[in-house]
Amino acid sequence: LMTILALSNGDRELSQQAVRLASAAEVFAPNLPLVSDSSLFAHHVAMIHSTGVEREHHKYEALRLAQFTPGGGFGELMRAHLYLELEQYELAKQSVVAAASDGDLHA
Repeated sequence: LMTILALSNGDRELSQQAVRLASAAEVFAPNLPLVSDSSLFAHHVAMIHSTGVEREHHKYEALRLAQFTPGGGFGELMRAHLYLELEQYELAKQSVVAAASDGDLHA
């Protein structure tokens, strides 16, 4: 929710706070898809609101999470958003198709 608010309001500080909370959740539940997908989304939004080294850090973390977290509807949509932002259109398309295959109505 915090990440959505940060994205909607263009709030850099809120996006950084969302990353901190998502990272803390990863420590407690590293294998829970919702946690890793939410962390991917938080890093993606923080990347949008950052520049320079900070942007590259969030980009790296988002891509790491995109590659090493399980698939699934929500996660695939988070991947698709990230890949669109990075202009990796084929990967974005694959993620949307995978989300739709999982029955995710948003896809």
